[in-house]
Amino acid sequence: MGKFLFVMLLFVQTSFGGFERTEIGARAMAFGNSYVGLGDDVWAIYHNVGGIARLNKWQASVFYSPQAYGLSEFSLAAVAVVVPVKFGNFGFSVRKYGFELYREISGTLSYANTISGVNLGLNINYHTVVIKSYGSAATIGLDFGVLVPVIDRLNWGIFIKNLNSPTIGRSKEKLPQAFSTGVAYLPLESLTLLLDFQKDISFDPTARFGFEYRIINAVALRGGIADEPSQFAGGIGVMYSIFQFDYAFSTHQELGWTHSFSLTIR
Repeated sequence: MGKFLFVMLLFVQTSFGGFERTEIGARAMAFGNSYVGLGDDVWAIYHNVGGIARLNKWQASVFYSPQAYGLSEFSLAAVAVVVPVKFGNFGFSVRKYGFELYREISGTLSYANTISGVNLGLNINYHTVVIKSYGSAATIGLDFGVLVPVIDRLNWGIFIKNLNSPTIGRSKEKLPQAFSTGVAYLPLESLTLLLDFQKDISFDPTARFGFEYRIINAVALRGGIADEPSQFAGGIGVMYSIFQFDYAFSTHQELGWTHSFSLTIR
């Protein structure tokens, strides 16, 4: 009973108004989620959908975070695919969060294209929430992303989550609406530096910093920090043939550790 009450308290602090856990993709999580200015793989769908316009070959990936903060009730899983076509790139993803008493499921259809050198993208999200003994509800949210190559080796990104201010349920609870902007800079072929700022309309602004260093072409080390709340992250990526495995960990100043994994086919 004590664990159940603790879980419910954490849901109040970290989940409601719902659909806040969109830190998806182990590579991005290892950066402390400072990914808006980079967005160069399939998980850009969740961080800056404009980035998927940069992909010239299809990608498919699965992501799993089995015990956020050490609790299986906070498990998060997702699958995503991006397919380039002649008139842009299409993406599709499904995200599942929670457990039998409280569960969120989202399906996302994405489209991105490059116009005059600028990468533009749009997500159409269908969100559903199921609370045991209380029923279910659904809504549609829109995300918009832009990724601009400013100069050689420097990109600037903007991402707006829930642009249309969607609400869900009879209480018309608003889904979290956030504005993010960030840059990605490559001072060396083997080093990427990332800096993001995010403003959720309900919270103070958050700054995030991340880096990726390729020890060799097939192995990358990553790290990141964020404030409000303070978090530290890190991880590793290993590439072999068409496969890429990514691992990330992050630590919350009060709630503890989270481990995440992704497997991508390029």
